[in-house]
Amino acid sequence: MTAMTGKMVLTSDVVVTMGLTDEEKVQMPTHGLHQIDWDELGSLEGHDDLPSAYEQIEARVGELVDALLERDVASREVDPEVEREVQQVIEDLHAGDGTT
Repeated sequence: MTAMTGKMVLTSDVVVTMGLTDEEKVQMPTHGLHQIDWDELGSLEGHDDLPSAYEQIEARVGELVDALLERDVASREVDPEVEREVQQVIEDLHAGDGTT
């Protein structure tokens, strides 16, 4: 799995974390950024029902995108390097459950 890079975090309008310990949250370079914790979803590591977890995440992402579009934050031009890194994270997630 590809980890989020500092550049990805620092060039983001919103950072969503999930399944991080309090210590890991402190280490995230999100000072001054809009950070959302989806801790109730927990970590995917060792998750028994990955398809269900992915459905929950997909629903949350859809809601977040809708909210961002309403605020017109998502209309910014995307850094191509960051877009490639995000796509790699998505591909790595799907490769872990055999859906690619």
